[in-house]
Amino acid sequence: MIDQIENNDLSLTTGAKMFLKESAGWTKFISIVGFVFLGLLVILHCSRAQFLVLLWKPVEWL
Repeated sequence: MIDQIENNDLSLTTGAKMFLKESAGWTKFISIVGFVFLGLLVILHCSRAQFLVLLWKPVEWL
């Protein structure tokens, strides 16, 4: 095995390649879900901040 490392003759088995392809697919899916979740958090934060500004704004009667 050390001879393989020194000669850069490392290779992946078919099972390892399939596992890496499946992992890459799940990684893309989770990154998209995370991005959407982050967008929802930003929208929620902005709407809550706007609500708090309106809530604490002094009421001018005249």
